[in-house]
Amino acid sequence: MKNLQASPQKNQKQNALADMSAWARKLALHLKEFDREFYQELKKDGQLKEYCERQADLASDTWLKLAEKGVSQFEARQIALAQYIYPSKADMP
Repeated sequence: MKNLQASPQKNQKQNALADMSAWARKLALHLKEFDREFYQELKKDGQLKEYCERQADLASDTWLKLAEKGVSQFEARQIALAQYIYPSKADMP
């Protein structure tokens, strides 16, 4: 019979992502897939969560500011996501 318990290492990874806000988690997963080197650097330095949460906060602030200026909620959200959560490599530090 298969062991249904996840490995401790897998649980640790899941818990690290679970501690992040939704947008921070999306950014972490995006970096892991599309900018593995930067992801590993942040993770090694213990800065992954902090970086992702900071970017998520900036995205949220941008979304709200754009919406206050009359940009539709959908468009404001898309702009914020593109700028901070799903950036191109050219837009990243």
